[in-house]
Amino acid sequence: MANIVVLDLADKEGGTPVQKTVDTLKQKFPQRTGIKKVFCGQGNVVEKFDLFDLLAGFNGNGAMSAAQLTRVQQSCRQANKIFLCIHGKHNDTESGFASLTLGGAMTNLTTWQQLANFIILLLPERFEPFNLALIMCYGARTEHFRLNQQGDLPADEIKSSFAYKFFSKLCVARKVRMTARTGAVQMDPSTGHSMVESEESVNARADQEDFLRAREEEAVFDNIKDLKARMTTKAGGASEESAQRWMALEARYKATPDAAANTDEERIIKTYQQAVRRKKEYQAIMDGNPDKTKFGKIVYTYSDNVLIIRCKYPEPGVNLYSGPLLAVA
Repeated sequence: MANIVVLDLADKEGGTPVQKTVDTLKQKFPQRTGIKKVFCGQGNVVEKFDLFDLLAGFNGNGAMSAAQLTRVQQSCRQANKIFLCIHGKHNDTESGFASLTLGGAMTNLTTWQQLANFIILLLPERFEPFNLALIMCYGARTEHFRLNQQGDLPADEIKSSFAYKFFSKLCVARKVRMTARTGAVQMDPSTGHSMVESEESVNARADQEDFLRAREEEAVFDNIKDLKARMTTKAGGASEESAQRWMALEARYKATPDAAANTDEERIIKTYQQAVRRKKEYQAIMDGNPDKTKFGKIVYTYSDNVLIIRCKYPEPGVNLYSGPLLAVA
């Protein structure tokens, strides 16, 4: 019998990664009935809890439901495995994020300290260690995110990740074994395993974000939007001739982004098409280096005052650190 608990601090109105995690677990453990609570083939149970209101109450931003808290604590006490779902960013090792609307922008939700204190509340003391999977994109990625996270890293670097800082507070209060991922993470519905972003793809994604942020600061996208409105819409005062000119210029710089540009219109469209071309180049790197199974999973344990951090893959895994608990400032 397996009791699995999914704790949702990622998507308030549903969606990935939480729903995909739940759907994968339902497929791995065929369900009989229920939505929030799924009774599975061999007496297995999968439960999903939305923790947004509980976290808000814990932080003093609302009333905490004692009944809901008790239900979560009871389920966690009996759980064989707990999946904690929250969003992360490759360049932020301090905060966890949430998408408050389906497909919406991420909102800063909590720090690692606040999250650790909250999860300690949810995990009652018990004899057996808790088996916790932190389903958080880049959770195990360190501060200098461009370093190869699958190889040897100095202890000062290892302890800079969100996952380690969170674990370092959690493990002194509860017996827990935790896993976290070095890249963007999703669940493979065919195997039930996590799929993690490759190192090449992480760097390409970071390069793309930096590039697009710089183009936004240069107002490249605002300029092209305004120009298109002026040249192609009635509200912008466009004529048939200006619309045709727009299409001709767009076709020219799509085909030859480095063609000469002599007017303001040409320079705006050329700059925009160059940005589109560069964005596609970064995307091609990501597409050419897809997510991998059996990759990027870091395992944290702390027992008898010994901290062990290892990279699980390739089997049988590589110890990244073994020794005293690494202090976090």
